[in-house]
Amino acid sequence: MRVTVETVFECSAKWLFEEVQKTSSFLYITAPLMKFVPCNRCWNKRWKQKNYEMKMFLFGVLPLGKYWICIEKDLDAMTIRDNGKGDRISKWDHLITIAPLGEQKTKYCDQIDIEAGVVTVFVYLFVQLFYRYRQSRWRKWIREKYTEK
Repeated sequence: MRVTVETVFECSAKWLFEEVQKTSSFLYITAPLMKFVPCNRCWNKRWKQKNYEMKMFLFGVLPLGKYWICIEKDLDAMTIRDNGKGDRISKWDHLITIAPLGEQKTKYCDQIDIEAGVVTVFVYLFVQLFYRYRQSRWRKWIREKYTEK
């Protein structure tokens, strides 16, 4: 199943793409709904093109098992892809696309393809909520951090 959530942010595409590559912004936009803890206790400041083994927690306390974040970047196209999977999710293909709509407006899109067997419908419903939540957190992050105005 596929979920697509788009929004327009009041910031430059270049700035937003830099922020999307930071693990600190990832932790902010996913919290407190989800918490990710690296299994090897190693956390880069910026996503690198590699696989990260994580433990996931709903609301920071309810364990959801392991998840592998598998990062691919296209710097020219301003896309980041997590072609990951988890203990309970066989496919989690998340593509972030950033496109300028002018100097201070940016179209941001999360597209997620998921497969989770018999619980796919429930994961789909959660993804609908989670990615709308993430984009609201991005909006707040931009209000607090964006300085190129």
